[in-house]
Amino acid sequence: EPRWQQEQSRIGRSPALGVRPGQSWDYIDSSMIIFNKETDKDVKYKVPGYTGWVSRTNKFLEEYKKSSPPNAVDCNDGANTDPQTEDQHNKFCKFSLSNLGACSGSDANYGYDQGEPCILLKLNRIYGLIPEYYRSGEEIPKEDEAPQALKDRIDAATNKDQVWVSCRGENAADEESMGRDHLLPI
Repeated sequence: EPRWQQEQSRIGRSPALGVRPGQSWDYIDSSMIIFNKETDKDVKYKVPGYTGWVSRTNKFLEEYKKSSPPNAVDCNDGANTDPQTEDQHNKFCKFSLSNLGACSGSDANYGYDQGEPCILLKLNRIYGLIPEYYRSGEEIPKEDEAPQALKDRIDAATNKDQVWVSCRGENAADEESMGRDHLLPI
């Protein structure tokens, strides 16, 4: 358990959200997700093919394909995973790849060959954090600029005890290149 937690730590109460698969080392300083959907091969001085993204996705998901460690609990049955209780301190929720639909690996290329890649988001654990959940889209502070689609998803959800994410481009060109997002699990 870390000595400095939440407000006393550098990251505070805001969990880090990572994108998986990550960039290859050749492009590690870029956050752009760029690949050529027409080929799986990399050609020097051209946009790389999608094979690297597929293999990095496979590598990331490998841990989830293994059997669950003994400290993993099934949260779908309402099990208590409150980290504040001593018996739950080192436990975490099991995650079934089937929750990811086609992004579970049933599509061997994870959509990269179709130009609709599976981009996975990984929420890092913050020790002692008990999230404050939004019960309606109207609860989101105005300065957070949440898109209406996210507010609508929150309002329509039956399980509101979850971390909400929206994906959008930073600039108009980014949004145009991104297309429509499909978020799983919903």
